[in-house]
Amino acid sequence: MPNDIGVQALTTCGTAADGRYVRINFKDIHGCPTSLRLPTDCARQLIMTLPELVSRALQAELSDNSVRAVFALGGWRLESATSNGYILTMRTTDGFAVSFAVNASDLREMTSRLKELFCARLSLVVTER
Repeated sequence: MPNDIGVQALTTCGTAADGRYVRINFKDIHGCPTSLRLPTDCARQLIMTLPELVSRALQAELSDNSVRAVFALGGWRLESATSNGYILTMRTTDGFAVSFAVNASDLREMTSRLKELFCARLSLVVTER
């Protein structure tokens, strides 16, 4: 059986100077300072796993499978990375940022879907008047 550590509150976090690991500091359920040290690859895996886990927890808590963890968009940036590649960085209002590798085809699909959604909303507004 794994050692189960209850967390009361996250406190601070940081990275090793050489970038080989991250440290997440928190208070356990008894109020004792505790630290979790993860190799960078494990931290990357955790980042990819947490949004889905939080969505599942919300769905169970609210008994609603349509609920998802949603964060307000604070900003985004699109940069050219290769001849057919781009980096799309999306940032929340509280500073969390994640970057995605996208290609020209992805951007065309996103643009097309945005046009569809915008036109559908515009149509809805016009018919409501």
